[in-house]
Amino acid sequence: MVLAEVSPSGDGGVAVGTDADAEKIEKLLRSERGGTRLTAVGIVDEKIGDVAFELAEDIPFAALEQRLLHPDGWEALAGTLLGEPSARAGYLIKRDLLKTWWQDATPEQPPTKAGAPTRSAGASVVASSQPATKPAAILSAKYATELEGQGLDEPGALALSITLEIGGVVSAEEALALDGAKYGTSPGLVSKVRKMREDGASLCQALKGGRRAVLEHCRRLEQDYIERGMQTEASLMLSLRSGLMEFNDEKILLTYFQRYLRKYSGRGLPSLPVDKELRDDVFREQEKSTESLKKEIEDIGKRLAKAEAVAAEAKAKAAAAEEAAKRTGKSNVKTCYWCGEEGHVKPDCPVFKADLPKVKKGN
Repeated sequence: MVLAEVSPSGDGGVAVGTDADAEKIEKLLRSERGGTRLTAVGIVDEKIGDVAFELAEDIPFAALEQRLLHPDGWEALAGTLLGEPSARAGYLIKRDLLKTWWQDATPEQPPTKAGAPTRSAGASVVASSQPATKPAAILSAKYATELEGQGLDEPGALALSITLEIGGVVSAEEALALDGAKYGTSPGLVSKVRKMREDGASLCQALKGGRRAVLEHCRRLEQDYIERGMQTEASLMLSLRSGLMEFNDEKILLTYFQRYLRKYSGRGLPSLPVDKELRDDVFREQEKSTESLKKEIEDIGKRLAKAEAVAAEAKAKAAAAEEAAKRTGKSNVKTCYWCGEEGHVKPDCPVFKADLPKVKKGN
């Protein structure tokens, strides 16, 4: 919808939209809804005034307010606010955050800084706005030491953990904006992150692919950080990948990495390339498992050897008895004392078992 008005200059020209609508739209975009601001999560950048004018050219503020009553009304603004649709993790997170912000019924709060946009030929409107961030949590000495060793702050560590989980670089602002994200807890349990774990680029899928897939996952994220100029994160990812390369056994590597993620989940990466304590635990368990298997195989071998010896002894005795019978001319075939038949003895005799009298010879 386009709102047209006569230019105040009186030259007959047509101006699209109104400054009043643009100002109201800018105020709306700066407002906090459900504890989230679009400016804080990077959906609306510092050129928020230009964005407001662009929206005002398509729809007046009154109509935009009506759209707020419809749950799917945010889709009409996604192109302007987010750009072209993408399968990248960053775009998907922003899309979900925009949807949550749009559908939240929390009353609008006054903006922190909302300079009224001005319009002049050939000049862009830039309104300064400091991103809103959540208050820092009180960290334990252990966590604080980890962060200091990483060269990251709390939001940066959260972002690094989520990036590792979903296989796409996430900013610190996006990490904080995720509902439930908190340093020291697992962002993998956050619903929005969990939905992305089945994506082909996620760590969950890489672990299914084995050692090579996990190392490639880390290498790709390291390269993404380098391209974005995020040297601290790139260095940490390189340290992680280098540490994982120490494990030549695929089973041990995957066991270590899965426990590593549970131990450090939601806390970025440890300052050391390899958690030596955790690594030693995995190796000890593997050695214990191997020793147990060796002992079990050894016991089976002993029992088998004993059984073979018993069988050989029985065979030798049978052969000796047969040879002795041949020398004496006596048959080894047993004759029943009760019935006189061959092939069994009295206790097994069917005549005896039937309580029949002894069969006399000649009868």
